Amino acid sequence: MNNYKLINNREQYTTYIPYLNIDISFNETTVEKNENIKLGYSIFDVANWFLLYKEKMTHEKLQKICYYSEAWHLTLYGEKLFNDTKFKASESGPVSPELYNFFKNEDFKGFVKVNNLINIKDRDIEEKLSEINNDINLVDLLESVWVTYGDKGPLALEALSCNELPYKNANTRKNKTISEKDIKDYYIGIYRRK
Repeated sequence: MNNYKLINNREQYTTYIPYLNIDISFNETTVEKNENIKLGYSIFDVANWFLLYKEKMTHEKLQKICYYSEAWHLTLYGEKLFNDTKFKASESGPVSPELYNFFKNEDFKGFVKVNNLINIKDRDIEEKLSEINNDINLVDLLESVWVTYGDKGPLALEALSCNELPYKNANTRKNKTISEKDIKDYYIGIYRRK
């Protein structure tokens, strides 16, 4: 079922995808190409945004939330969100090697705590979060990703992402990289169904 409603004087479109049993919602302004959008954020900065403004979560869930942020940004804006990673197909679904490597030696006991934001040497976390928050279109997109996927646990997100074509295609490649073309083709098909 496709519908829309006004949120903060903007139309928000929602479409239900029965075979995935999820609703996808995006604000009208999210899908407009905006030349003022700053492209090329670090995955660590967007991960920190989710950790600070949404919830503490498992590393596995954070991986999938970041993947869906990249996928929808690439689909709706035609350009990558992250300038420092390419997602790969792993046994647990799409994974950023850079984010994985950051956590693999950490004793995070399954949860990344908000008071322990990802701190990369010589990066000003506050400045980076401010840059993201000043990009209203990006914040709209991240909020939409959270509304769509945030209530799901890591295993549900793993099952969902592992059943999608970009992940399946990447699993057949030697390097396991999830192709930007596969992402665009797959998610634009979901978006156009509404």
